[in-house]
Amino acid sequence: MHKVRAFLVATATVSVLVGTMLVGSATGASAAPATYQEPTVQSISDTVLASSANGGFALVHVRYRCYGGDVGTHLFIAVKQGPDISPENATATDSTTAFYSTNYKSDGPGLSLHCDGASHSQTFRLKNDPFWGKADQNLPLTNGPALVQFCLFDSTSSENSDSGFIFDYEMKTVHVVH
Repeated sequence: MHKVRAFLVATATVSVLVGTMLVGSATGASAAPATYQEPTVQSISDTVLASSANGGFALVHVRYRCYGGDVGTHLFIAVKQGPDISPENATATDSTTAFYSTNYKSDGPGLSLHCDGASHSQTFRLKNDPFWGKADQNLPLTNGPALVQFCLFDSTSSENSDSGFIFDYEMKTVHVVH
């Protein structure tokens, strides 16, 4: 009985040590580099989920990495639909049929960046852009193509700088849920 108990204790100890080494090496492999690097957008989900409930909203899922700390960062995300909207023609025009963005609560809770050098996967909630010329019409997003604009500014960016920010404009598909 003592041999069985000793074997079980030894096996458990080895398991804990091996597990700790594996977790430690996995954490070390994904740890953020100590030096600053330019921000990156690693991916934007192919599908934007949208709903007309509660005044309308869109959900955009993004994977990004940035450095320099959270203070002084800025985020702008937009989803635009219309026959003339594209990555090359991103400005809302008279033909724009819907424009949702983070402008309703810029950099507020749920719209903040984490610039600690680690890769972050985050879903952002967008609403009808309050500064758009057709905002009072509360035009909904519809099933189909849309331009997603993801603009990230880390704490090192400034108006006089050519670094510390990234813009990613991609066509994605809106799926309206009821």
